[in-house]
Amino acid sequence: MLPTVRGVIATSAAATAVVIAGLAAGATAQPSPGVRAALAALVASPGGPPGAAVIVHRGHHPVFHAIGVADVASGAPFRRTDHMRLASTSKALNGTVALSLVRRHRLSLNDTIGELLPYLPRAWRKVTLAEALNHTSGLPSYTKDESFQKFVVDHPHERVRPAACWHSSPASRSSSSRAPPMSTRTLTTPSSG
Repeated sequence: MLPTVRGVIATSAAATAVVIAGLAAGATAQPSPGVRAALAALVASPGGPPGAAVIVHRGHHPVFHAIGVADVASGAPFRRTDHMRLASTSKALNGTVALSLVRRHRLSLNDTIGELLPYLPRAWRKVTLAEALNHTSGLPSYTKDESFQKFVVDHPHERVRPAACWHSSPASRSSSSRAPPMSTRTLTTPSSG
């Protein structure tokens, strides 16, 4: 049975809360009972996933937490080396972190990409954080790019370096205030982390 949209949103929000709770729990490399309890509550919730896993980074000390199963058919548990595509789930986490930084006056919704990330394509420089969070910025969707889609299908376990998503795009050299649609280019396999 396919999950409902409400269920997916609730699960994404709960998973985001688990990650944020884990980050706020302290700067220790030891497994946190709070994170494990939050994962257990997520898995036990009505319509929850059969399992959940998270790696919490505190400084240079990643800690792997998992509960439930990664594969319902075999009952296999999650492993630290498992690969998962976050897809749109990352939107909830990124939005939460960005708005948290706005609330703490570390960022402003009026900050631009050019001010914050000057090494990104020139065409994106006038896009504000508010526009990026609202998906009204005109930034290209790399996931709709045919070369990106082919790379993900051909290399499902490879990490895509962010620069590969804009590296040779003519959009990266444009001087317009809004990014034009993404152009076709070759994505390369990352050579380092």
